[in-house]
Amino acid sequence: MNWFAKHLNLTLIFVVVGTYVLTGVTLEPVETTGQARSVIGSLIQLVNPTISNQTMSWFYLPIWLALMLPVEGWVLSKKKRSMWHLLWAITPFGWIIILLFGSPKIDGNELQAS
Repeated sequence: MNWFAKHLNLTLIFVVVGTYVLTGVTLEPVETTGQARSVIGSLIQLVNPTISNQTMSWFYLPIWLALMLPVEGWVLSKKKRSMWHLLWAITPFGWIIILLFGSPKIDGNELQAS
């Protein structure tokens, strides 16, 4: 059995942390860090050095959703839950609600099959 399928909640937490590292801002104020406040911000600044902070902030939400929604959907399908629960992604910490859903019980036959 695949480690990620066996540890669904840890997989979701790793993706949340990784996505935050890519798109999240640092704890320092904007005045000291400039526009490059994250990995994605640094890449965007390399492409267009004159981009404003407000314009650059529009890139973070689509990148966050593009990375999180497929993983959340995969976790929900493995937990045998409705895809309607992806609407929790609209809320700021909706992924925590997905963590609270129980994982299905694995019997011995599924372990032997993989």
